[in-house]
Amino acid sequence: MGTIEFDKCDFCQEEKPVWRTYLRAGIIKENFTFVKYCNDCGEPKNLNVDNVTRFEVIDHTFKNKGRVLVEYDVRVEISIQDEGRTMKVFLTEKQ
Repeated sequence: MGTIEFDKCDFCQEEKPVWRTYLRAGIIKENFTFVKYCNDCGEPKNLNVDNVTRFEVIDHTFKNKGRVLVEYDVRVEISIQDEGRTMKVFLTEKQ
């Protein structure tokens, strides 16, 4: 666990005592994302995407059901930004 402080939780967006920690954010092992979490949401875990080689986006909204994107032989990096409101996925060539 990290340090406790009073701030907004990156997950439930409520102002309360939160812990802060760093998560590995992708392909580059030194790339970390700073996150704040409360006791209700619990400590987040690193998402291990080291073995992922296929990336798919499946749309389950009322607009367009089904596969939207499929990429093979790629490496995946995930970044959570904007206080937990934006998730970006970066695809690079598999090496």
